[in-house]
Amino acid sequence: MEDAGDRSFTVIHGGEGTKAAAVVLAAGGKAMPHLGGGESGIRLATSLGHRLVPAYAGLVPLKTDCPYNRQLKGTKVDATVTLDIAGGSTRSQRGEVLFTEYGLSGPPLIQLSLPAASALHDGRAVRLALDLFPAWDQPTLSEHLRSRFERAGDAPLEHALIGFCNKRLIVPLLTTAGLARTAPAGGSVALAPRLAALCKAWTMTVTGSLSYNEAHVMCGGIDCADVDPESLQSRKVESLYLAGELLDVTGDCGGYNLQWAWSSGHVAGSRAAESASHGG
Repeated sequence: MEDAGDRSFTVIHGGEGTKAAAVVLAAGGKAMPHLGGGESGIRLATSLGHRLVPAYAGLVPLKTDCPYNRQLKGTKVDATVTLDIAGGSTRSQRGEVLFTEYGLSGPPLIQLSLPAASALHDGRAVRLALDLFPAWDQPTLSEHLRSRFERAGDAPLEHALIGFCNKRLIVPLLTTAGLARTAPAGGSVALAPRLAALCKAWTMTVTGSLSYNEAHVMCGGIDCADVDPESLQSRKVESLYLAGELLDVTGDCGGYNLQWAWSSGHVAGSRAAESASHGG
């Protein structure tokens, strides 16, 4: 807490107090509480008059309404994921997608979770589409399926798809496409385009995301308008500097959030040291 008389702070720790001419508040956010994430920094900053941009979990696995979540749990596929936000734009990411008991995870989903979580926080509808064969266009995929169905003859459709995709996907894909798993493959040749269309755009609704326990970062935080952009000094409390995840700054996957933590910490720490050496 700032002392108006000498513009110094008293930092209480272990029942003792330490005087400081400047303080850097870098307490992080609410993500990963098992590693120390929490609200202490937010509570302290807001108690000093800083405004809070509503916070929510970011870079986090997403929940979907797919009825086969539990059945597909643990299945991994190389796919392109396209996110479609009501009233907004679309974004796509390709990579390894992991089916989970609650929805989807994996690098593409974690990356796309930022716009998805933001939209859900605002109450907008979010849908996604999985392209399970991103290397093939739809006509090529249709022709490939026709050929498989013809070669399989009287064998059941589900047998004709062995080796075509992960075996745990066969029944969910056939059922979702409205195809009978036990129907003779040879008699289903005309239905190959329907299955191909599903494989290129398996759509589902995003119903939410996991909690801060699984989130890489916290979105939202202390309003950046309340700090000087050059020094990160608070515009509410002189000689107080804010840095890291506590502020409303969130980057994509790829080390950007770590870089922000290091860079903002360096700026805030350097400026705080300068402030203290010059007596505030």
